[in-house]
Amino acid sequence: MQPIYPVQPIRPAEPPKPTFSEIKSAAKGTLKHRWTEGIAVSLVLLATSLLNMVMQAALQTIFKVDTVWSPMSPTDVPLHSVIASVGITLFSAIFTLIVMLPLLFGALRWFWLVTGGSDPGVGEVFYYFSSARTFFKALGISVSIFWRLILGTVLCFLPYATISVLTNSEFYNFLEISMPTYMSSLYSLGAILEMLGFFLLLLWVSGYAMFYVAMFSEPELSTRQTIKLTVRLSKQNRLRFVGFFFTFFGWLLLSFLILPLLYFLPFFMASLCIYGREVYRSSQRNAFNTAPYDR
Repeated sequence: MQPIYPVQPIRPAEPPKPTFSEIKSAAKGTLKHRWTEGIAVSLVLLATSLLNMVMQAALQTIFKVDTVWSPMSPTDVPLHSVIASVGITLFSAIFTLIVMLPLLFGALRWFWLVTGGSDPGVGEVFYYFSSARTFFKALGISVSIFWRLILGTVLCFLPYATISVLTNSEFYNFLEISMPTYMSSLYSLGAILEMLGFFLLLLWVSGYAMFYVAMFSEPELSTRQTIKLTVRLSKQNRLRFVGFFFTFFGWLLLSFLILPLLYFLPFFMASLCIYGREVYRSSQRNAFNTAPYDR
């Protein structure tokens, strides 16, 4: 008698993912009758960003900061400019955390709801200011992602910063020693390391790009759980997200002309949300299909 072995279930085939063109077409279709509202939501973000820049410029004028201090060029800058520059930068960072990022989350949430078939009002852009609970949830996620991005920036550009310092004659003048002759030959290496730093930073950022998907698809999660889901979703789709992002590169260049930006921002955020929904559905299907027999 032949032994009877348990029959393993056939793994369902993964449906084909929508192409980037299909995602963009779906975004345009979603916004077909809501462009005015989408532009209004985007204008809230642009106005807040402009306010941040105006406040920085005003503070620089008030404190007479002629040259903005940078760690890359710490010499020939008056001490008061260094202190004022650092203070203004900190002010801008705090404003970004407590005002701009909650508004960004609110704007993305508006597009998430619209692409999901809901009918939110433009006032939903201020959702994360509607209660202390939602505000501190947004703030917690902002801080959690913010320090990770700062860490990534430091690590990705550390080789470039090191070479920049070691090939700068001012550094050796400060130490009162002569610059080694071989160091000047490494100057061209700085440009290569800078480009490499930008590429590595893009990959690092893409590891947290799905934060909005985690926030909106499972809003009941704690901050720690949201970050954990963000990392899982982002790492599963890192290279595809980078490719998706670069399909908007031409629009990013045109956006410097301001008027195209009013079209690009709603289009881009709606596309992001449709892309994010596809990522989340794919993740849920994979979890469902593998759970019974991948133990």
